[in-house]
Amino acid sequence: MSAGGRTTWFNFAQAILHKVAIATPLVPIRSDQYSAKAKRPRNSVLDNARLKQAFGVSLPGWESQLEQVMGQVLR
Repeated sequence: MSAGGRTTWFNFAQAILHKVAIATPLVPIRSDQYSAKAKRPRNSVLDNARLKQAFGVSLPGWESQLEQVMGQVLR
């Protein structure tokens, strides 16, 4: 379960860097290009559509939740 809305790990990282005003290039890669011991899913988009469908639960959007967390972290 994640916050509401949809995003990719790449877009999530971009949003974090934007919030802290760090201008650094990011390069999106496919899951199979990321070297990790654990197998990575081909599609790791953060999406709660099935949670809403099964249980009727809607969570706040990830953008607003990121804003809230970053506000606490950057005090």
